[in-house]
Amino acid sequence: MEKILMSLDKNWIPSKSRRVRYLVTVAPGRNVTLEHSKRKRSDLPWERIERVYKAALDGMVITTKNVDELLGDHPAGRNASTMCALVLAMIAKKTKVGVHWLGKEQL
Repeated sequence: MEKILMSLDKNWIPSKSRRVRYLVTVAPGRNVTLEHSKRKRSDLPWERIERVYKAALDGMVITTKNVDELLGDHPAGRNASTMCALVLAMIAKKTKVGVHWLGKEQL
């Protein structure tokens, strides 16, 4: 997981809706920050990323509702959509099928 996250460091990833792009900053073992000039910064803790990523690899569909339920965030946390964007980008990197989704410059 760390290798995939480090490959996204200082790169842009699309939001889940593909309406905006987030700048990814990785602090290995601590957190990942996603930033966009018109949205509030999201700091995603490493252990929470790991839980969602593993669940995704085990077949969980990546939606804000599923992420909130997995992490026990009720009511829904504002970080669910950025977590979805990050985990989808990680899976795209891992499987190398994300060329159209991430953009050629990202792989």
